[in-house]
Amino acid sequence: MVKTTALVMALLGAGIAIRAYLYSHNLAPVRAEDGDLFALRYIEQIYYPTYTRLDGLHAGVALALIKTFRRSWWDKLMAHSNFLLVSGMMTTGAAIWLFRDRFSFLAAIIGFPLLSLGLAMVVASATTSNGLIGKIRGFGWIAALAYSLYLTHKEIVHLDYEYLSYTRQGGWSASATYFVTSFAVAALLYLCVERPFLRMRERISGRSRRTSASALAESA
Repeated sequence: MVKTTALVMALLGAGIAIRAYLYSHNLAPVRAEDGDLFALRYIEQIYYPTYTRLDGLHAGVALALIKTFRRSWWDKLMAHSNFLLVSGMMTTGAAIWLFRDRFSFLAAIIGFPLLSLGLAMVVASATTSNGLIGKIRGFGWIAALAYSLYLTHKEIVHLDYEYLSYTRQGGWSASATYFVTSFAVAALLYLCVERPFLRMRERISGRSRRTSASALAESA
């Protein structure tokens, strides 16, 4: 687990370092001179590239590692799910405060991992019925869809914008359309891909554990 923790922290540090380098060398020199060019470079070099925006996936994988391989840790977290929820909301609030100037250096460097950490804690707190948010019907389902939603929402919003002309006007109708279509596709992906493979993993893991137990019993 020490090696895994070191890898998780190294990836976190790498993301921060890459964004800091790109911001300092490619964005900061043009910010005062050409605001449009600065915004374009920010989108192209900070916001969209996978290697600069692994924070959400990083946080989700870290939670999955804890739940799968350190069950006792996970159970302790779930026993304090309300504290996890409050901590997540406070962390998310701090990230939103940083993003009040979303093009600032601090927002670009630590805003993304801070936001991902806060949302990961909120999502984790919603996966158990022990906590306040987990007792509300529907939140557990939303938490289950979080990863599929993360993977698909940008593409779905883009398709909505391209093929549903009224969404280009913005407003509540566009937001409602983005919300409904994004969750519909996330649910489809979860039900048809993610959940079947998770069940397959559980079956394979169960067989592996039974085989190991049998081998130990025979050798005893």
